[in-house]
Amino acid sequence: MTESKAGDRKKKAHGSNQRQRTKTAMVRMTPEESAAITERAQNAGLSAAAYFRACALGDSGPRAKRATPVNRALLSEALADLNRVGRAMVLHTYHGEKHLHVV
Repeated sequence: MTESKAGDRKKKAHGSNQRQRTKTAMVRMTPEESAAITERAQNAGLSAAAYFRACALGDSGPRAKRATPVNRALLSEALADLNRVGRAMVLHTYHGEKHLHVV
């Protein structure tokens, strides 16, 4: 194996340097419009940029990946339940109990 000096190595271009989309577009909007667009993009499982492309061009682009829409109310409820379980485990541990009693 041969060693090379740090200056001799060629740096590989990172993803941000390989992007094909090099143009940006600024759009002025009210906070309400921005919130509505963000919500619609999330409901579609797209970023705001991909959502704009889909609306304007009919296609969100080849690299846009649709995310599974999140039911925020259900997620919040599940996290609250998980927090209650964790708290119960901690409380039972501090009181010397070895087993968690399900109520």
